[in-house]
Amino acid sequence: MVNTAISKKFNHSNWFMLIVSYNCGDFVVYRESSNKIGRILAIVEEDGKLKLIIQRVLKFIELPGNLQSNARKERRANEVWLFDRTMEDAVVDVELQSITRQVAITILYTEDSINDQSSVVIREILYKHQGHWKIRNVAYSYYHPSEFAPLEEPDTSLPVYKLYIDLYYDDFGTFRNVYHSLGGVYIQIGNLPFDKRKQLKNHFMLGFIPFGGYFEEFIAPFVTEIKTLENGITMDVQGTKSIVLGDIIADLPQGNDLVGVKRYSATRGCHTCNVTKDSWTSNNIDLLLMSRYHHLTDCQFEEISAAPTMTRCKEIAAEYGLCTKPPILDNLKRERHLQSPHDVYHATAGKVLRFLRITIDALSPEGKSAFILS
Repeated sequence: MVNTAISKKFNHSNWFMLIVSYNCGDFVVYRESSNKIGRILAIVEEDGKLKLIIQRVLKFIELPGNLQSNARKERRANEVWLFDRTMEDAVVDVELQSITRQVAITILYTEDSINDQSSVVIREILYKHQGHWKIRNVAYSYYHPSEFAPLEEPDTSLPVYKLYIDLYYDDFGTFRNVYHSLGGVYIQIGNLPFDKRKQLKNHFMLGFIPFGGYFEEFIAPFVTEIKTLENGITMDVQGTKSIVLGDIIADLPQGNDLVGVKRYSATRGCHTCNVTKDSWTSNNIDLLLMSRYHHLTDCQFEEISAAPTMTRCKEIAAEYGLCTKPPILDNLKRERHLQSPHDVYHATAGKVLRFLRITIDALSPEGKSAFILS
């Protein structure tokens, strides 16, 4: 949160200071060449000064001409469009003095999201795919952390420290025999510099899960402790009483298991996206449209849970590529698909396929035959 003081003058003689608070996730109007609308993604300190990292929000007139449809034109009075943060110039640094006011905007992840029919809304996101501007529903976007994992600042004068805890789960087998499998669970502090995180002494072993054991049973006490840490606890930090907050982020080799997605043999066995396995090598996947999003997966889990029979439950789970119930880590504040390492196979496989084709095309007919036979 950042506070700004705005001077107001009345009757040419009376002045007072109005303190305005801005939080991550708020929508604001800021001055550029003209007044612009944006969403605060982060508040950072640079050279002793606070700056706002803002994601641009577009008015109808700012949309590409081919997307200025009559339907959008009719809605322009009460609707704006989010500019996908992965696009060039979508995120800008803004000085505090450039902020003019806060504005009420509702993101319609679902049509039920709107509370005030008179408020300005966001239904769609502008993005570019393969060189062409496109629009997708705002439901196909990641929530801002302030929406899915808000950490309230404790009302205290004590120093506040936030720990980001990486959880690793290596489910490996010894001697390539599943009857000698062993799962190692360990953590490290994500706040450490990268060179320190690589050091073995900065990895902390929680324990091992032998063959036949269950990860959820093993990790349950740890999850309970992290939930306590999410609310903050008082600790002695180098002789000073401090408030310590904890948030879990995950770097999980067994990522599919811990986000509730089926393994790679499933039709949709990627915990990053909904692309079917026969399309993983495609080089024209619209990944932003095909990605898995936490709130949409929640709806799918609810549909699975509401199935009248176990047979139907398994059918729906297979259709979505999900397990029949959410993983235990969903008890914590996290974005299950973002806070696990992304599956890169289908992204790299597409490039490998393209390079392979280029290589084969460069060969003579005899060379192609020899290459294929070998």
